[in-house]
Amino acid sequence: MVSPQKFYVQEISKKTNYRANWLPDKPMNIGDIGKLSDGIFTLYTTLEQQGIPIKVRESSSSLNMDYTSNDSVKISNGLETSVDVPGLPVAEGKVMYKIDFQRSEGVVFQVTDSKKMIIENLSEIENQILEKYKKSVWDLGWVVVTEIVRTDSATIIINTGGSNTLEFEVGGNAGLSSVNLADANLGLKLVRETGNSTKFIAQTNLTPLYVTKGISDPLFGKTKFRGANAYRAIQFDALRELPFNPSEIE
Repeated sequence: MVSPQKFYVQEISKKTNYRANWLPDKPMNIGDIGKLSDGIFTLYTTLEQQGIPIKVRESSSSLNMDYTSNDSVKISNGLETSVDVPGLPVAEGKVMYKIDFQRSEGVVFQVTDSKKMIIENLSEIENQILEKYKKSVWDLGWVVVTEIVRTDSATIIINTGGSNTLEFEVGGNAGLSSVNLADANLGLKLVRETGNSTKFIAQTNLTPLYVTKGISDPLFGKTKFRGANAYRAIQFDALRELPFNPSEIE
C-alpha cells in the first residue's frame, strides 16, 4: 500500500503542475528557504534572515480549485429524512454528501478563494544568491519558495487503503446543488466511513501548493556528485524552477 504522502504529492503535482505541501496544513511563506527530501519541503531559513530583501505580489482575484480522481472517486448528495410517510411532505431532513473511493487510491482536492503570491524581484534575488554561493555561504541544496497558493478554506481527502465510503452531514445552509466540500459554511460533519483516509475537512488558511527555485536539482547529489568539491567544480549561473520529480520519493 502506497503511503498517503507519496500518493498525494505525486497526484497533485501531476494534475496542477505545483508542488503539493505536505502536510497540507504545514505553514509556508513566500521566501522560505529549505531542502527537498522525499518530495517534502523542510524549512531551514528565509530570504529575510539571509539578508535578501523580497518584494511580493498577490493576485487581485480569488479562484476556486476542484480536482478529483475522476476514474476512482464519485461524489453524490441527497436528503436523509427522519419522517418519510407516503403522500405527506418531508417533515425533517438532513442534507448528506457521500464520497465513494471505488479503487484503492484516490484524492479529493477542493479549495475556495485561493490566491497566488509570487516574488516580483526574482532577478535581484538570483544575483544575490549566486554571489553567496560563489563565496561558499549558500548551501547548494537550498531551494527558495518563489510562489504559493493560499486558500481561505480547503477540503482534502486522501485514500490509499482500498475502497472506502465517507458520508458527511451538512450542518449549515446548503442546497442539494452545492457540492463544494471546501465551503466552511457547510459545517460538514463526518458521520460514517467504511475504511480509512487522511482528511482535512474545510480547514481554513492553508497553503496547499507551492513552487520552488534553486541552483541545482535536489537529485543532483544522489548519484555522481557527492562531495562539496565536486559541486564547486560546476558553474551555476541562474536559479531554475524545480518541479516535482517522482524520483524524489523512490
